[in-house]
Amino acid sequence: MQEEIINLKNEAIAQIMEASSSADLGSLRITYLGRKGKINNLVKKIKDLPLEQRKRSGMTLNEAKSTIEKELTQRRLEVVRALSQKREWFDLTIPGNLPNIGH
Repeated sequence: MQEEIINLKNEAIAQIMEASSSADLGSLRITYLGRKGKINNLVKKIKDLPLEQRKRSGMTLNEAKSTIEKELTQRRLEVVRALSQKREWFDLTIPGNLPNIGH
């Protein structure tokens, strides 16, 4: 179970680093952290483990989940920054063009 959790975490991090848009990151978040996600499926399997292994697996799973959440947030910020740097800077405080008076 421990290896399965670690492999899942590494797989998720690799896919997160390859994602190039917010939509990709959103689908990865659903795939791993969603209601029917891979992490939630592992949580359901923990109840079948012996007590000592359940504790270790639970701690590892929580750490993996928080790491995935942190990586998703960090990568989303990187993607947003990259997109905002591509755009031309626009100053909202510059006065606009005055409309013509009359016909």
